[in-house]
Amino acid sequence: MKKYTKEGPKFVIIYSGQYFGIFGFLEFIQLYASCGIEVKQCLDPILAKV
Repeated sequence: MKKYTKEGPKFVIIYSGQYFGIFGFLEFIQLYASCGIEVKQCLDPILAKV
């Protein structure tokens, strides 16, 4: 008998200081795609660790 594991939706949690946001993975990718180059350059080193 096969053992299936149900995988739920994936989430990304972003926090800075006292603020945080919880985004669905697709929502986060869309948000990242809409950011300017300066923001992407700040996020890229962090995302490379994931």
